Amino acid sequence: MDAEDVRGLVDAKSECVASARRSRRDRRSELRSRFDLSRVKQRQTQLLTMSSELRYTANTQLEHLHARYTGTGHADLTKYEWLTHQHRDTLSSIVGHPPLTSYLAIADGEAVGRIKFEMTERMLQPCGPPPPKDD
Repeated sequence: MDAEDVRGLVDAKSECVASARRSRRDRRSELRSRFDLSRVKQRQTQLLTMSSELRYTANTQLEHLHARYTGTGHADLTKYEWLTHQHRDTLSSIVGHPPLTSYLAIADGEAVGRIKFEMTERMLQPCGPPPPKDD
């Protein structure tokens, strides 16, 4: 290795270091511009506005869900009511899906019509009579 090779290596290394410094400087200036304090405050204001809008739409979506589907629950739902809804949903799903009804008919050794009738009858009070109400 002669002196010119060494000089070439040193020049290459110094160019590499200089480009790294330039890229660091570029990154710093980019971060400074990105985190400009006035822009941060504007963004916070936008987020607060968006959060109140999201809260409004979330409530309206929940109200729409409760209006459209019975049994989706509410704050005053009792354990008995919740369990009744769950059982009714399960029974109606079994009646509404013929393969499930056929499976139960074969397992019980009954006719498919008989299974559908029993499931429909069971939907009236799937968890027995309601508990007494406390005043």
